[in-house]
Amino acid sequence: MTIYQAIFKVFSRNKYRLIVSILIMLGVTVFYHFELPDSDSTQQEVMRLGLQDQDQSAESAALTDYLQENANIKVIPRKAQTIEANYFEEIDYYLTIPQNFSASLKQQREIELTYTATANQLAKEYVEKAVGQFIQVYQRNQTTASDSKSLLTQTVNELSKTEGLQKMTKPKKVEVSNYVNVLGYCLFFTIFSGYCIVSISFNQRELQARILQGRLTAKQLFTKLSLGVFLYSFFLLIVFTLLTLFFNYSQYGQSLPLYLLNTLFFYFSIVSFSMMICGIFSKAKILNGIKDVYITGICFISGLLIPIDYLSKGVQDIASLTLVYWFARNNRLIESVSMFDETFYKAFLSNLGVVAAFSILFGVIYLITLKEKGVLVIEQSLKRMGVKE
Repeated sequence: MTIYQAIFKVFSRNKYRLIVSILIMLGVTVFYHFELPDSDSTQQEVMRLGLQDQDQSAESAALTDYLQENANIKVIPRKAQTIEANYFEEIDYYLTIPQNFSASLKQQREIELTYTATANQLAKEYVEKAVGQFIQVYQRNQTTASDSKSLLTQTVNELSKTEGLQKMTKPKKVEVSNYVNVLGYCLFFTIFSGYCIVSISFNQRELQARILQGRLTAKQLFTKLSLGVFLYSFFLLIVFTLLTLFFNYSQYGQSLPLYLLNTLFFYFSIVSFSMMICGIFSKAKILNGIKDVYITGICFISGLLIPIDYLSKGVQDIASLTLVYWFARNNRLIESVSMFDETFYKAFLSNLGVVAAFSILFGVIYLITLKEKGVLVIEQSLKRMGVKE
């Protein structure tokens, strides 16, 4: 029996894990498929706006109220806090109302508001349109209003009758990121399970003794094991990806290459993580504990299994230390935008870079431990059995 046949036999004995993962993936995908909305249906877009009001005037307060018609306002006392708000995806856009806003408005001078764009193009369009309309209506009513108070009242009343801005909608659709998140969880769980199964099986003395009776060297045996499990994991990547595309290909649109690229980077990080863990630990109890508790736990707190908004800031702090968080973060980023501009690609590549950094880190740790706990263990087994390399 060759090494590859032995690996296949090991996977065959544990095929129910793969079947369960495929059934989970299939069930969720079919569920979302039947939840697809009509092509003409729409939903209101509620934006999360970070706002710093440096003017603290009646006019700036009126503008804030007007923006709040279609936005959840998050008051940010200091601009430095926008970095934290952006990091934890608490806002889609950031606006600073300057100290001279009220005076410039009354004197009809040019007003320079500070905008900080995120990748949410729809939020950008709404804020700029809303601010521009507020200024236009206010300055137009200056010729008819008797005083500042009546001018502001007249402006607010006219804006409240404006159609379209407060009812801004977008096409209703199922969040494609749900498919990709479930895909990520099933990939992580199943690929890591495969590495654990092979690691546990080939660390058994009886099976190891049979294999080492052949003419394989330690390095050849290690290479074949690594290649066999990698081919298995790549097979899973293709199966799960095709499964999602088969039912919901039309829902991805132009974002499909971005989702695939994000999933591919995540796949390599999973493989790197699995190799590292199996290189460090060999006991079945430890590996099964990592698989059943740790992986499911980090997928839960990182937003793969539940919306990230349901989790507290402290939990998100912890989740940001895992590779799963950045994979899910990129999926949400792709889902949230309506236009792939420079701002989007900067954020997308930044998140992708973090996932790649995790892959490199795991790979380096694996290579460090490989000689001591990987090939060296096989070499010692060969020597104990009297087999020469």
